[in-house]
Amino acid sequence: EIAGLAAVAPSASSVAFFLSLASSAYLAHFNAPLMYAETRPDRHGSRLAPFRAAAAIAFSAAAALFISIGGAGFATFGEAVQALVINNYAAADPLAAIARCGLFLTVLFEFPLLERPFRLTLAEQLGSSSGGKGRIHVFLSLGAITAVAFAEPPLDQLAALGGATGGSLLIYIAPALMTLRLASRPILPRSES
Repeated sequence: EIAGLAAVAPSASSVAFFLSLASSAYLAHFNAPLMYAETRPDRHGSRLAPFRAAAAIAFSAAAALFISIGGAGFATFGEAVQALVINNYAAADPLAAIARCGLFLTVLFEFPLLERPFRLTLAEQLGSSSGGKGRIHVFLSLGAITAVAFAEPPLDQLAALGGATGGSLLIYIAPALMTLRLASRPILPRSES
């Protein structure tokens, strides 16, 4: 055993579960156009270079953080590691309590990034004339999400299912559908000869 690493390799099902959870980490791309529009242009008037730099730094930092936390959890607890690493620590551990507070703040400040697109998309699908921007829409959206949270669904399994299906859609199905749609259209107008 090397520095606390478990002697047994992870099972195929636990690796598949991890990969489906990991794929959901990149499913918040729908915020990219809004963030691009809010990017301050550089001295040449372009938004692309600053946006590209910010995205590269953010994705690199997030990937490093996910890999280091996941690796540390697996190195510490081996095959017994839970999906939420913090649950492996005792409730009375003071450092774990600080980590739980940090996790709470992360979820709290991530919430608007996920709630707003949900609300706007739902309003668009329901044909709302205000586009989901009224106070009642915000109240109803927050109420619905809070009601689901109080029902305590198995979030790890839902995240894995959402990650697997959403990732599969984005990787395999959507590009094929876009290709079929584009193939049915002429690329250039036909010239009359």
